[in-house]
Amino acid sequence: MTPHLYAVDSEILRAFIEESLEKIGAVQGGLQDKERFAMASGEIVRTVRNIKGNAAFFNLMKVQALAHALVERLTMESASGTLAVEALRAETDRTLKLLIAMLESLRDGGPEVVEEAAYFSLLEELRAGREAEEGARVVWTRIESDLQLLLDAAARVVQVTARLHPETGDEAAVRSAKLAASVDIHALAEISTRIVRM
Repeated sequence: MTPHLYAVDSEILRAFIEESLEKIGAVQGGLQDKERFAMASGEIVRTVRNIKGNAAFFNLMKVQALAHALVERLTMESASGTLAVEALRAETDRTLKLLIAMLESLRDGGPEVVEEAAYFSLLEELRAGREAEEGARVVWTRIESDLQLLLDAAARVVQVTARLHPETGDEAAVRSAKLAASVDIHALAEISTRIVRM
């Protein structure tokens, strides 16, 4: 167990571990299939967030870090809804199983983390998934913005081409309309290229 700066009552710590194991066990049923996972993800977040806060109180910083990474991952996913549910369900299942193993090790007097490599690998996977999700959200926001610019430029081209009708008779207006249309058509091409490159 991690050394403490202050004394922690072993009975309180044991109660926290037992309660956490019980709560994780209760939410694991929500991992059986996609539909249950979608319905249970909010309860999983609440359970793991509770464990995260209490783990910090008991100076179980590795439990806290893993719980935090899972909460961030699930919270980000529920906000965006873009990740394949099956992949997120699998990440959540692995994380909960590792949290159980960590808590059981502590309960039995062992170290907070038995397999450091597995712990850090999963922690990095959760963090990388969160960062990828944030990156996807930034790209999508940019695409939405560029699409709006594209629609606006296309609307201006339609308006300008209406002024190019041969019956207008105003050569200065026609030249101005042609110039405006060429600028907007160039903008359309530039924005389209930028969207394709994303």
